[in-house]
Amino acid sequence: MPFDPTAANASLGFWTGVATQNYYTRVLAKLQQHDLEKWFYMLLLIHEATEKLSQQDLADALLLDKVTVTRAVDHLSAKGFVERIACPDDRRKHHLRTLPRARAVVKDVRAAFESINELAFTGMNATERKRFKADLARINANLAQPEGRKMRITYSKKQPR
Repeated sequence: MPFDPTAANASLGFWTGVATQNYYTRVLAKLQQHDLEKWFYMLLLIHEATEKLSQQDLADALLLDKVTVTRAVDHLSAKGFVERIACPDDRRKHHLRTLPRARAVVKDVRAAFESINELAFTGMNATERKRFKADLARINANLAQPEGRKMRITYSKKQPR
């Protein structure tokens, strides 16, 4: 019998990967006019931050390495959506904030996420949705590194340490 990646016993990583690809494809289709590549969620987080947010804070929140966040912020800055503000207490640190040009984009990002989330949860009632989110949070907690260390997501071929 040939390998069937869609078999019920296939890897959880396979299924979450497929869901991620499908979700991302829908987001790109809805937001293609903004030419942001993949930094929609990051822009939303920067915009909705209630306190000063540094690049390191953003990297920590998203479990991303500093290089990836720097590239993303460079891209968002080049598009005129985000600016870095030097921290007066630490010359190596920069705070991030969105610029007025980002408002319409952020509104579209929120609407796209709401629309796609609604599509993804079609056929699930409120209790099932809540349970799914709780189960996914538990899975992520189960897969987290020991001793409470956060495993950073890197976009390279190197294995995580």
